[in-house]
Amino acid sequence: MRADGDSAPAPRAPRLGLVYLLLTGLTACLQSLAAYVCWQAGDPVRFSTALLGVALALAMLALSLRRPLPDLPINRLAVSLATLWLGVETALALPSEAPVRQHLLTNAAITAVLAFTLLPIRQSAPLVTLIYVFLVGIALQSPGTDHVYLLMNVLLVGLIGFMSVYGRQVSVERARSAWLQELAFRDPLTGLANRHIADDELDTLMDPAAGPPDDVAIAVLDLDHFKSINDTLGHVRGDQALVHIARLVEAHLRPGDTLARWGGEEFLVILRGVGREEARARIEGVLETVKVQRLRGFPPITLSGGGAMLTEAPDRTTLLSLADRRLYVAKNAGRDQAVWEDG
Repeated sequence: MRADGDSAPAPRAPRLGLVYLLLTGLTACLQSLAAYVCWQAGDPVRFSTALLGVALALAMLALSLRRPLPDLPINRLAVSLATLWLGVETALALPSEAPVRQHLLTNAAITAVLAFTLLPIRQSAPLVTLIYVFLVGIALQSPGTDHVYLLMNVLLVGLIGFMSVYGRQVSVERARSAWLQELAFRDPLTGLANRHIADDELDTLMDPAAGPPDDVAIAVLDLDHFKSINDTLGHVRGDQALVHIARLVEAHLRPGDTLARWGGEEFLVILRGVGREEARARIEGVLETVKVQRLRGFPPITLSGGGAMLTEAPDRTTLLSLADRRLYVAKNAGRDQAVWEDG
């Protein structure tokens, strides 16, 4: 795993939070404008309703700012507030025989967009359907209603609903694709790059046409006595030890370095921009950190390592064999050390 991190697919939740902010912000602006118009027209009832809309929109904005990635209960509360505000608007329109006004249909559309955006389709679709069945019923009994505008509004909301369902399906497929990609290239236990990633990187570095760079080193690190940890503490605790080691080694990496789980209790480190002595010193620092920062409930944990510069071998296979050979020299010499030379 690169120390500077790999780019990951953007999560859906931040985008959902942004849409939430935009919708509630737009609603607050529209209701503020409506309140101003009603005040200028001397319509106290509509002015009060518009002020209620502003208050509800600001309440939803406050919820979104407090919890930028709203969870389902917050989403339900936001849609409930919007529906309450629409209900008040509709209740004020019922006593009169005036046509259903366009601003009421616009408010209904905003509520529908919020519902489709923030709620699962199985919850949003019945709610929006109920709202529009009620509005259409009122419109059919109100003379002078612009039925063309009403029809366009219904069609627009239906399109929004369709796009919401389609967008969710696309998001699910993208999330699944990203998950499968993680499975292909990441170790599921430690979250590190797996062996395939490290092999590909070494193949690129050791391109025969360009020749290996002289400032890149590798080190194969092995957790000492790992079998005894598994045998005495269990495999779950053994996994905890591996994750602990991975985090400690990661802390010593610089941008551009790579750490991969090589297999079992082995890790592969690729250090860039180093000579042999600097690489040796950095790996010694890793070994010292692992030895000093003990894991509670575990016996002392140490690492052994075998290191090599890329210029010491003509290809990846030879380079890894060299590092492995030096690793076993370190093991046979008493462990808790790294070997960088033969003999």
